[in-house]
Amino acid sequence: MERTIRITQEVIDGYGRVNGDHDTNHYDDSYAKGQGYRGAIAHGLLLSGFAIGLAMQRYGADFCRRGEFEHKYLKGTCPGDEFTLALDDDGQVSGTVAGAELTLVGYTRLRDA
Repeated sequence: MERTIRITQEVIDGYGRVNGDHDTNHYDDSYAKGQGYRGAIAHGLLLSGFAIGLAMQRYGADFCRRGEFEHKYLKGTCPGDEFTLALDDDGQVSGTVAGAELTLVGYTRLRDA
């Protein structure tokens, strides 16, 4: 199962308004580059939300009651990136940009009842 999302500054800004995270790394390209990123970066929890959305599609409502999601970020995802999330049959999650560069890895699963 896979989903590709075009990350734009508008998507990042909208998420920041909802969650209240106004860290400069998410909004100021020059500042983020000075911190070692390729540019302004998407909120990690925004990307996690997309991954959880895939898990919800796979496991349905059970994921709300007994789902588990563990992951880590490897690199920033920036405006202009095509962010592709993949969830394999074993529950492994990967997020890539530019078709190959890993930015997120982890897993989803249902705990035993």
